[in-house]
Amino acid sequence: MFIPLYVGGSFFFPFIFPKIWLFQLVTEIIFFFYIILAISDSRFRPKWNWIFGAAVILTIVLVLTSFTGVDVFRSFWGNTERMSGVIAWFHFVVFAIILSSVLKTEKEWRNFFAIAVIVSVLEFFYVLAQYFGATWVWLPNSQVGTIGNGDLLGSYAIFGAFFALYLWRHILKYRWFWASAFFINILTLYFAGSRGAMLGFLSGMLIYVAISVLKNKETRKVWAAIIIVAILAYGIIWMARGTKFVESSYQLSRITNISLEDRTIQQRFTEWGIAWNAFKARPIFGFGPNNYLYLHNLFLNPRVYNLEETNFDRAHNAYLDYASMSGILGLLGYIFLIGALFWAFWKIKLWTFASLIAAYAIQSFFVFDSPASFMTLFLMIGFTMYEAGNLKSQILNPKQTLNPKLLNPQAIAALSVFCFLFAIFLIWQISIKPAVANNEFVHAFNDSSLNPEEAFNLYKKALAQETLGTTEFRNQYVTWLQKNLGNFKPEEQMAILDFGINELEKEVKDHPMVFSYLNLGQLYNYKARGFQDESTKREFFEHAVNAYDRALELSPNRLEVYYSYLQLSFDTKNYSKSVELMKKAVEINPTYPKNFWYLGFAYINSGNDMEAVNAINRSLLLWYRGWNMTIENGRLKYDLNEVLKSKNNFAQKNEILGVVNPYIRLKMWPELLLLYLSAEVSDPNDIQIHQSLALVYQNLGLTDKVNEELKIIRALSENQSKSE
Repeated sequence: MFIPLYVGGSFFFPFIFPKIWLFQLVTEIIFFFYIILAISDSRFRPKWNWIFGAAVILTIVLVLTSFTGVDVFRSFWGNTERMSGVIAWFHFVVFAIILSSVLKTEKEWRNFFAIAVIVSVLEFFYVLAQYFGATWVWLPNSQVGTIGNGDLLGSYAIFGAFFALYLWRHILKYRWFWASAFFINILTLYFAGSRGAMLGFLSGMLIYVAISVLKNKETRKVWAAIIIVAILAYGIIWMARGTKFVESSYQLSRITNISLEDRTIQQRFTEWGIAWNAFKARPIFGFGPNNYLYLHNLFLNPRVYNLEETNFDRAHNAYLDYASMSGILGLLGYIFLIGALFWAFWKIKLWTFASLIAAYAIQSFFVFDSPASFMTLFLMIGFTMYEAGNLKSQILNPKQTLNPKLLNPQAIAALSVFCFLFAIFLIWQISIKPAVANNEFVHAFNDSSLNPEEAFNLYKKALAQETLGTTEFRNQYVTWLQKNLGNFKPEEQMAILDFGINELEKEVKDHPMVFSYLNLGQLYNYKARGFQDESTKREFFEHAVNAYDRALELSPNRLEVYYSYLQLSFDTKNYSKSVELMKKAVEINPTYPKNFWYLGFAYINSGNDMEAVNAINRSLLLWYRGWNMTIENGRLKYDLNEVLKSKNNFAQKNEILGVVNPYIRLKMWPELLLLYLSAEVSDPNDIQIHQSLALVYQNLGLTDKVNEELKIIRALSENQSKSE
């Protein structure tokens, strides 16, 4: 139960992978001893009940839909960022079964809940240390705790709060501590800033309050006073939402900004639409557990480029996750499990946990599970199995004899040896091997003490494991190459490049994902540019073309592919193709400024100045949206004073300077001014930019501005002379 506090800095995705790795390792070791115990004494074997059945049914559905999905390996193993494959699910189910079979008294269960609450309190203080910028924590000045994400931290805090509430109401000892822990977890929820988790928690608490009032009418006034105070407090914050105090607080701004036009909310709606379209395409079995990236790219809504994020591996809605990845079978299995948990607690009148299940069900519309929340969820599932199976009547008695239907000692010994050998195999394949590969990859990627050859050999060792994480390691090779290829001798560089190409060729064969083809195309393009012979160049350029074409088949709306393909068309001097590509990109999303921007580049390279400036003007209009900028007769019209107040750094300096020539040739000075001002934001100490600005101001007749730029040029020149 302490694993949620663990962050493994020597692993890739240090907030997620290490937690599941350690949890699986511990579960596998405990499972070995549990098997011996269950073989020896039937009192410790699982007892069938509806909760056990619901977990088994959902497990069967996940296994079935893994085999019917688009990537069986990914469904079973998951990936290092989420660690949510079916293998991890097996471990959680086994964890719940072992707890339900071994813990035989309410006291033992409460001890486990107490540990979970204590850990959640420690999590709060870690979040607090982050908030105040302590240097010893991960991600200082954030509020994501050891969970690594605000939404996932909020989900975890819900369990901590309700576990504390349960102990507060049911244990006489240390009630002050459990009460404090309840409110501390509410503070964690506040710091996390997850509106979905907050809504889930409030929904659960409203159910708990309603039940409490119905069961004890004398508490009406107390609860009414608490609710009124809470509403008044929120009302005061709401009325102050435009003040600096509220706007400067991430948490307060989140809870007061609940408009449907909010970018985060629009992002959720867009992603839900993608998941819904995927569900309609494969309604029975879905795309397979943990295969959301496949369906996300296939049904990608280009509107995501106008929002905050473009690449999701979850719908941020657990119900749509199950529906899209495991079809109607997975959705019904998930709902049945939640319903069975709620009904079990309702039946035995454990209102705290019934309310917790309701809170979890509501927050699951907005958040998905993490290792930390899964550990607490399956702790609760194990407790429900214990309660639903009426295991309280099976409390161990020291005088009670062992089950008379024991296997003979020789059979138990033989089975123990077999289980031990199987456990060793399991631990190596599932826990140790992925951890070793992950650690080798991180050192190869980040360890500056290694020379290039050592890092490359370590990278090869990580990939040779062929285990969980191999997909990520292969796709990170392009980034590693960009940093390290120049450190190798020229005669070695081609072999280093070929290794990456070979690995990505294997990757796209086994796991045909969009970004794998995109990275493969980039490597082929790099390789082609390394040859002088034109026929050899064309051969590898053709391989790059094939990779990009395949990527577009898998995701017709993935704009990153169009942009990389554009660079390839420049390298091959196929300028008609570059215009064709960017026209298609504009057609896909005509409100995304980068599409027009790169269409302008395509026209510049094809020698069409007028079409180039028309496209770039459209991109500038979109980038400066809301600034009273217009296009009249092909020319930009804008308020110079407004632009000077808020210069827009919409692209890198070199990119901006790469589009100025058509404007210079056409003497379009107002547009040139806008471009140079934007370039200045990137590098305000670039003398040449200020010289260009002076020239543009002169042509616009703005003498005062010319003099200002000349002063800046003199000052920069003097500073440059002094430094030399």
